[in-house]
Amino acid sequence: WELVWAKDGAHKRIIWSVHASIFQSDNDDERTTTILVASGSRDGTVKIWNLLLDPSSSKEEETLQQPSLSLLHSFESISGRGRNDGEKKKAQAVTAVAFAPEEPSLLAIGLESGHMELWKIALVDSPTLVRTIPEEFCHISTVTKLAWRPSSTLRSSNRSRHNPDDDDLATTTNRMILASASVDHGCRVFEVSSSYGS
Repeated sequence: WELVWAKDGAHKRIIWSVHASIFQSDNDDERTTTILVASGSRDGTVKIWNLLLDPSSSKEEETLQQPSLSLLHSFESISGRGRNDGEKKKAQAVTAVAFAPEEPSLLAIGLESGHMELWKIALVDSPTLVRTIPEEFCHISTVTKLAWRPSSTLRSSNRSRHNPDDDDLATTTNRMILASASVDHGCRVFEVSSSYGS
């Protein structure tokens, strides 16, 4: 292993989780690839970094291109903000982050309190909260890991158990599966629609 990039003071406190996502877009008959890296920290912030590869490095070279990171966004969770008559509370530690594989702009974050949120990340616009997981479905202690199932097409449960080939009853939906683990020894599994509404 070789250290290729480092930044002092990227966060004010320990970084608990890091995850990357690959954005691909077509501009004027040219495909552009952008790699984003999310980092979550005890300082209560999520930071979104743009991973830049040195264009001077040849693609045919066997050596790794020299990367650098530039900060795109920094934000705090909604669940972690104080609610007592304007009293400012410390932001809750962000203990887990994970980008959805089929929706590279969708970021799940888990907090020290057990709360979880879904955020939409854009290259230019500020991150926006898409959904807060209802408290009754959250953990009662620190979220230690978030992971998305890498398949977005699921069969609905209304298909016939006696005849699994009965396609009249089978429908497919674009839903993603998010799993979370916690210090409370629990595991939660969520089904997230492509519209992020459920």
